[in-house]
Amino acid sequence: MEITRRARGTELQRHQQRVFLCWCPDNAKERDKLAEDLLSHDAGADCVVSWLEDPAGDIDETLLRQELRETQLFVFLVTLPFLKQNRDEDAAEFRIAKELGDLPKLPVATDAGLFPMLTEQEHAVHGIAMDDFEYRTKLRAQLDNFIASDELIKEITEKAFTGRLFLSYRKVDIDHARAFMKAFHDVPGFESIAIWYDNFLTAGRVFDEEIRQSIDAADVFVLLVTPNLLKPNAAGRTNYVLAEELPYAVRTGKKIVAVEAVPTDRAAFAAACPGAGDCISLDELDGFEDYLPEGAVLEEMDERRSWLLGEAFLRGMMVEADFGRAVRLLENATGVTGIYDTVSARAASSASFALAVIYGEGGYLPGIQYSEALRWWQRVVAISEKTWGAEHPDTARIYNGISELYEKMGQYAKAMEMSVKGLAIREQTLGAEHPDTARSYDNTGALYMKVGMHEKALEMYRKALAIRQKMLGAEHLNTGYSYNSIGVLYIRMGEYDKALEMFMKTLGILEKVLGTGHLNTVSLYNNMGGVYWEMGKHEKALEILKKTLAAREMVLGTDHPDTAQSYSNIGSVYHDMGEHKKALEMDLKALAIRERVLGVNHPDTALSCNNIGTAYNSIGNDEKALEMFKKALVIREKVLGAKHPDTAQSYNNIGAHYEGMREYGKALEMHEKALAIREKVLGPGHPLTKKSERSVIMVRQLLARQSRSIFSKHRKKK
Repeated sequence: MEITRRARGTELQRHQQRVFLCWCPDNAKERDKLAEDLLSHDAGADCVVSWLEDPAGDIDETLLRQELRETQLFVFLVTLPFLKQNRDEDAAEFRIAKELGDLPKLPVATDAGLFPMLTEQEHAVHGIAMDDFEYRTKLRAQLDNFIASDELIKEITEKAFTGRLFLSYRKVDIDHARAFMKAFHDVPGFESIAIWYDNFLTAGRVFDEEIRQSIDAADVFVLLVTPNLLKPNAAGRTNYVLAEELPYAVRTGKKIVAVEAVPTDRAAFAAACPGAGDCISLDELDGFEDYLPEGAVLEEMDERRSWLLGEAFLRGMMVEADFGRAVRLLENATGVTGIYDTVSARAASSASFALAVIYGEGGYLPGIQYSEALRWWQRVVAISEKTWGAEHPDTARIYNGISELYEKMGQYAKAMEMSVKGLAIREQTLGAEHPDTARSYDNTGALYMKVGMHEKALEMYRKALAIRQKMLGAEHLNTGYSYNSIGVLYIRMGEYDKALEMFMKTLGILEKVLGTGHLNTVSLYNNMGGVYWEMGKHEKALEILKKTLAAREMVLGTDHPDTAQSYSNIGSVYHDMGEHKKALEMDLKALAIRERVLGVNHPDTALSCNNIGTAYNSIGNDEKALEMFKKALVIREKVLGAKHPDTAQSYNNIGAHYEGMREYGKALEMHEKALAIREKVLGPGHPLTKKSERSVIMVRQLLARQSRSIFSKHRKKK
């Protein structure tokens, strides 16, 4: 089993912070791109990125488990091959990461369309899509959540700990070493003692020298005693602990404490370990205080130390990672009196923020706990308002965080309230031309668009664009993304000419900066094709959508949901043009991909079945049309449920088809089912509900006429 490690520089700082990258063997190109992004200077704090060079090869699960225990963040690359594999069997690193439980996990998908499939298979975890226009910004924000900044590392190193141990043990006894570390830190007052062990060795350096330096820096040399300590190494020679580490500690006069983790022959131990003294057991660790420096034992600690220790245990910095202990320390750091000076307020605010991330991002826990995340966000803002005032830039940043949480919860009115508050503060304190102010305009504009306040959204987006044009220049990516946001808004407003104008400006920037084959550029082609379609410019729409299809086949491959979407889009344009056989050809290709890639029971597969039914209906093949409409209905009932609007649409389509076949009794049954769903889900005033009402009335009239006609014919015959 070969583990590849990459860092920005030549030295791999393993002891600081590490990211493990889980990938599918079919996606080496995407893996390299993601590794490059994780290590880029604009993506966040420095880190070492490691991965299995051959995930499909022979795996040493013991070594792999050790590697993951030493990792601060587990990133998994979400692709179609990744989602299609049996991860419990085919991806040992993914399975072990789940078993470890509190190892934070961050999904990064090649495109956003894969997240619904991931949620179905696993659980809700907020991830990042590489085709997102703000991918790099979001990646940096997530890394900042899970990877310590240089400033935080320095603060933990200098201010968190009151003493330091060096733990010497045989590699085979790693589980006993971890048991000792947990038992040691469980002793009241000992949580502020750092424990150095070989997990913190720096890859690429001469480890003999680093070990000696670490022993020198320690207050106490702890020798973990088990029968393995007395055994030779694999070459039959004296093992490293007895040959190097213990003799060096004895020569330098270091305090030595031998801790018996497993019953061991004491006479043999005394003979093999001269200078180690007598052993104490794990039950006698409370007597360890006698060996520690004065003041090292802290029965109580202030907010700052509690916060720093919480971060250290959360990230495994200078101590073994311990999630439960980290959460407790962070909670203690948030303060109970509500009386803060500047230092304690910063610590309490930072600890509350860390807890909000733990509960709100879904990376540390199996699922997201919005109510807990909101509770800690509210603590953050309360501390900030009380300490720095309600009109401080830090308070604005916190309002923005709360707004994002409310948005994830679907509570857009509250999200809007928080976003507007944050924006007002930034306008007042940073000015109307600051990058953070531009971001607030963007966020607020997106929320206005979601609630249908299009003019207000346009005002916000234009202000963000003006700042970026002035501060970043006309050809910066962020300027291009502002154009794109305005273009999407114009589509919502039905102003397609203006939308197209914005997309053309975005396209000029993306093609120049990213290139024509980049996923963001390809997504923009697709959006532009949709605009031309809405404008009724079918030939131009086909030209753009076919260009999108060619790019997606080249970049993503022929078996990809986005490629299927391109076929489906082209089919829709052909259908509007009246070229139903060509539409059918495209829809059949989309269906074939979706069934292979997404499976027969997927909403997109149902959509393709529905489109094919429409095409068959248009060319007069009633039997095939009805077959496909019914197939779409079966999938939607199974996947979306009997009360979903799309299920109602399927009932409506089948009803309309029966109308065309003059089978009014069956048509009425379908339309009444569609109406019942729409009344319950969409409400009586919704346009689709009104449409179903009209269909029911009309079909009842047709059925009545048909009945009268049959009755009349019957009387004439008599």
